[in-house]
Amino acid sequence: MTFFLPNTQAALDWFDGVSTTIAADNLTSLFNYHLVPNTVLYSPGFVNGTVLKSHQGDNLTITRLGNDTYINSAKILQTDYMTANGVVHTVDR
Repeated sequence: MTFFLPNTQAALDWFDGVSTTIAADNLTSLFNYHLVPNTVLYSPGFVNGTVLKSHQGDNLTITRLGNDTYINSAKILQTDYMTANGVVHTVDR
């Protein structure tokens, strides 16, 4: 699996606007949007125009602009944190 994890500030900004009574389905949807199952994609594979399918079913498109890389509109900040079952990349939102 590949997981695009919002960095701490991005997560805090989002959670500040969420009620403490968020429905489990909404929270699940949020996490599934950031998860790409059955794919372990390291940063050398971030090819401009690559489209990945999130666990939620949405398309996630990689865009390279100069030295910056984006997944949809989120800037990829740090890459290639290896986990037991895949890789994690941090994003700014």
